[in-house]
Amino acid sequence: QIPANKITYNTVINTCATKGETRRAEMWIKQMAANGINPDVVSYGALCKAYAREGSYTKVNSIIESLDSKGLKANEYFY
Repeated sequence: QIPANKITYNTVINTCATKGETRRAEMWIKQMAANGINPDVVSYGALCKAYAREGSYTKVNSIIESLDSKGLKANEYFY
């Protein structure tokens, strides 16, 4: 078995986001963090994509506002 890394987690999170499976994308971000891998701007950007697709713009804004406290900055992936 090959252990998951940031790239594999982000791929799964992005796939969930693309398919509109927001709750699964959230679950994978939590799993990623629980396994000691810090979500990055790609992780949170994909989650924002999922929220935006379902019209949850307040959640998108909340994630973007929380990035600073995580030492991250929104980039073109968010916009």
